[in-house]
Amino acid sequence: MDVDVSNMTFEIYKNLIRYAIQKCNIVSFFRRYGQNRKFHEKIRSVIFPERNLNINFSYEEIENIAKKYSDNIEIKKYCLSEILEFGPNSSFPIDFFYINSNLLFSIKYTLEWLYYDYNIERFIERNHSHFLKKIDSFFEERMLEQKHISDCRTLPLYGTEYIFCLDDTMYDELVSMKDSIYDWDFPKGIMDICFYKDDKCWLCSEAHEKVCWIECENREEYEYLKSIGIEFNSFFSTEIPITIDDLSKL
Repeated sequence: MDVDVSNMTFEIYKNLIRYAIQKCNIVSFFRRYGQNRKFHEKIRSVIFPERNLNINFSYEEIENIAKKYSDNIEIKKYCLSEILEFGPNSSFPIDFFYINSNLLFSIKYTLEWLYYDYNIERFIERNHSHFLKKIDSFFEERMLEQKHISDCRTLPLYGTEYIFCLDDTMYDELVSMKDSIYDWDFPKGIMDICFYKDDKCWLCSEAHEKVCWIECENREEYEYLKSIGIEFNSFFSTEIPITIDDLSKL
């Protein structure tokens, strides 16, 4: 059932996490990979020449760091080579205004990826005792073969699903830096929290798409979730939910 989390307060989010921990025994997260990592690496090598990078800036500082390097000649060359290879098309004149208008965005985007990757590694380190496995998901066909994500991931993805066992000790981790389901998103850290009861997906979210759904087991559970503040976009139904196999027949 679709969940409306646009008005989810921190208190409602905490109540939902408490209930999910009581009900479920597995939690998963998604790590997305950029399509232009080589380009980001070039910009990184200018701003942070050292290989063993220790991120010492906050998300709020990204804008200022990007502005500091917005006139860097090497980065301008990288941006120019990128434009020449991927766009604009031949009918569009390439000039320095076009390059500069994309330069600040390119630097900010690279810094966001550095911040994103660093925070994910720290997340995995902090929760290594709960880690079960990871699943690489490169194409929809391959992804749908994986039991843990086949029920809730229906779009082609490029990245890795990280699977953790879930218990009371993870509560603080799940609420300490997040105010809502939608906060599990790029670039602030690992994405798209999902909860499972054994191998069945109970709650699935795709934060970047602002999508979340819960598979209510019965009306009692539906009513309880409403009582703690969860707003649904549809009424509870006993009808069998549509499956991925059903979608292929439409």
